[in-house]
Amino acid sequence: MGAQDISDNTFYIGTDGDDDIQGSLSNDKIIGHKGDDILNGRFGNDKYYYQKGDGNDIINDYSGDDYLILTDINADEVSIVKSGYNAILTITPTGETITFNDQFFTGGSIDVIEFSDGTQWSAQDILNAVNDAPIVSANVSLTTNEAQRFPHPPSTIWANASELMVMLNFWLIFSVVGRKLKSD
Repeated sequence: MGAQDISDNTFYIGTDGDDDIQGSLSNDKIIGHKGDDILNGRFGNDKYYYQKGDGNDIINDYSGDDYLILTDINADEVSIVKSGYNAILTITPTGETITFNDQFFTGGSIDVIEFSDGTQWSAQDILNAVNDAPIVSANVSLTTNEAQRFPHPPSTIWANASELMVMLNFWLIFSVVGRKLKSD
C-alpha cells in the first residue's frame, strides 16, 4: 500500500459540537456528526456522510467528483432551493439544512447526492430540482373591484432586479417596489 492509497482513505470525523473540518488535497471521507458544522473537502474526490440529527451543515468543495451520502434519508424526505450561487437542501422530517456553497458557480460543491433509498441526484438533477416551480393546489377566483391578497416569499413567484413594473398580462401589473398587483 503506497502513500497515495493511505491518504485516499482518510476519514475526518467531527464531534457532537460545531466543527470546522478541513479536508486534505486528496480524496477524503468527512462526517460532521451533530452540531452545525462547516465541512471543507478542498481538493480530490470527497465523500460527505450525513444522517438525521447531524445539524445544519455547510459544505465547501470546489474540485473533484464529490458525493453527499445521506445514510438514512430518502429522496422524498428533502426539498431544495437556490440562494444566490448556493443550494440549500432541507431534510423535511427534522428541518435541518445542508448548504452547498457555490453549487451553481464554476466547479460547484456536490456532484452527486446519494439517498438511502438508492436514488441518486446528479449536479444537473440538483439544478432541475431548484428550478422546479411550485404547484398551485387549487384555482383562485377573483372578483372585479374587490381587494385581494396573495402573500408569498418575494423570490417564490417573481424576481426582478429593477424597480420597473412588470407586465403580467394586458390588464394586470406587478409592482416590484410595493410587491402589489395593480390593474390598469
